[in-house]
Amino acid sequence: MHARRTRRYLLLALLLSMFPLPAVAGGAVFWLGGGGAPCNFGSLPIALGAVPQGATIRIADNQTYANTNLTISNRSVTLQGGWADCAGTPSAQRALIEGAAGANLPVLRIQAAGTSRSVRLEHLEIRGGTRSGIEVDGLLDVRLDDTLVTANSAADGGGVSVTGVSPAQTVLRLVHSTVGTPDVGSGDGNAATFGGGVYCADARVQLSSALVQGNHADYGGGIALLACDLDAGAAALVAAGHPLLSALVRDNTATFFGGGLYATNASDIGLDNDHQPVAFEANRASRGGGIHLSAAGTRFHGAGITLAGNSVGAFGAAAYVESGAYLALERGADGGTSCARDAVCSRIVDNAVDDVPTAAASALQVIDAVAVLAQTEITGNVSHSGQALIRLDGSSGVRVLDSLVHDNDAGAGRLFVLYGTDNVFTLGASTVVANATLSPMAGVYLSGGAAGLHFDRSIVWQPGVLVQDTSAGETVTSTCMNVHAGAGIDGVTSDPGFVDAAHGDLRLRTDSPNVDACTDTVAVSGTGETHVDVAGHPRPQSPMGSPTPFDRGAHELADLIFADGFDPPPLVP
Repeated sequence: MHARRTRRYLLLALLLSMFPLPAVAGGAVFWLGGGGAPCNFGSLPIALGAVPQGATIRIADNQTYANTNLTISNRSVTLQGGWADCAGTPSAQRALIEGAAGANLPVLRIQAAGTSRSVRLEHLEIRGGTRSGIEVDGLLDVRLDDTLVTANSAADGGGVSVTGVSPAQTVLRLVHSTVGTPDVGSGDGNAATFGGGVYCADARVQLSSALVQGNHADYGGGIALLACDLDAGAAALVAAGHPLLSALVRDNTATFFGGGLYATNASDIGLDNDHQPVAFEANRASRGGGIHLSAAGTRFHGAGITLAGNSVGAFGAAAYVESGAYLALERGADGGTSCARDAVCSRIVDNAVDDVPTAAASALQVIDAVAVLAQTEITGNVSHSGQALIRLDGSSGVRVLDSLVHDNDAGAGRLFVLYGTDNVFTLGASTVVANATLSPMAGVYLSGGAAGLHFDRSIVWQPGVLVQDTSAGETVTSTCMNVHAGAGIDGVTSDPGFVDAAHGDLRLRTDSPNVDACTDTVAVSGTGETHVDVAGHPRPQSPMGSPTPFDRGAHELADLIFADGFDPPPLVP
């Protein structure tokens, strides 16, 4: 009976190849389901082997697709769920394709060599793979639309594993799709050694309204990149309490490095295009709770990035950057369009380090690497005794520019700590206020070498706290600063003149002594600073006329109507 049925499907496939159905979106359409006609096929492996290039296989829910381990080889095809039957009745359910337990195989293996192919997976649920849910290898453009990849495992890429020819030739696109659990705490996330949700090597991953959630790995609980490019497409994902997002990487865990994202081997992460905010939230690891960047050539450049509620047992709750990697958060010289006008751009908020005796940082930890935080709000982060908000080790450079640093709790730790040999920390055109910290707030502990602490055009208002207790081996510069009395560095000590500091509005009133205060702009040169303030306003500008010196602090006074404190718009930090 089974042999006759197989021959019947093969004969039908031959007839369909001779007299194909009408083309839809560039390819013929075939129906897969149970019960015979009008279904063209009853077996997914037979259908994949029979349909022509560019075909669409519509998968009906009127039968199950279990114990399935398929290979799509050198073929452009679309697998489309969302159908109740082969008569074309729509279904709200994704078509479930489930792998065979213990098979050490992916549910879907997609491969191509010689000629580039395009594969689309729409309205599917892929689960039960024991060597990834989906394994991509070769010259391919693979797109997942409204697809859930869950409850799979592997060494590399529990949910999806991509091994490419190059980032230009192998692309994975996650569109309105979830890799991991559809709901926080619902279980059934993917698991792996590298890349619990997604693993990528020598390829490119694009996130467009993608949710990577509830996965686990040793390295890269959510995503692991090895010589891989990562970027974002148009934003459309709406999660509870979130704006439109290109990607939400949330609630993933890593035993070692990179709870949300682990990137190494010269990976290039560019999440700074128009209207493409990305959030890394509530992820956890030993190092780099939100993101972990490692190795020369590894670059993360983002705008509209949120690192929130991430945690670590050891180092770098929000971000850990090491060994020649580079991190930059900035909105762009023209004010950028990735971030809402009149609001902060990127945010590092509510990240925490466990209360353990490690010299860790809650917001940013950098060792032998470089980081730039520009137009960024840093608030609500929690560290403990001997820990810090931002820590530099080895020979590192960190620049905090046009940013707000407020209401962080360093407890019996410090805001900024420099360890190692040669480190340079720059605070430029930023506002530091209302943080709990030891005195001095910048601690320097060097084993040889020298440290450079550079403060310019900033407001530091931490009454009772030294900024830095100068000692041998340090170079401390202070240019055009507004500081509290007894700060230990040069600067005027007038009240900053915030609109409403008690309620978090740290913009400047028109009568603030910080308006048009800094005529010496030499310090800007060479810092990499973009010439916009934290809310995207061009700087310098002078509402009172020319000349146009800089205002001190993160905000450039730009609106005389609302800057007097009598009738402010909705509060903006």
